[in-house]
Amino acid sequence: MQTHHDFLLYGANGYTGRLIAQEAQRLGMRPLLAGRNAAALAEMTSGTGLDFVAFPLEETEKLHRALMRCRFALHAAGPFRSTLD
Repeated sequence: MQTHHDFLLYGANGYTGRLIAQEAQRLGMRPLLAGRNAAALAEMTSGTGLDFVAFPLEETEKLHRALMRCRFALHAAGPFRSTLD
């Protein structure tokens, strides 16, 4: 299967997610930015050429579709004890 993005970054619009996304771009990578807040992700990707998807982790169908577009996933959403159950 061919992928379109280097990796899925869930929690992209949080503090740590933004740092990861910036470093990935600096290294020439194209992450698929993801998280729960579509408006924040749209603002974050404006002018970058990066794609985003918005969904809560409980929506497993959307999560699966997003993962199929990437080689691997990085979870940067917090609070971690709430998002990793």
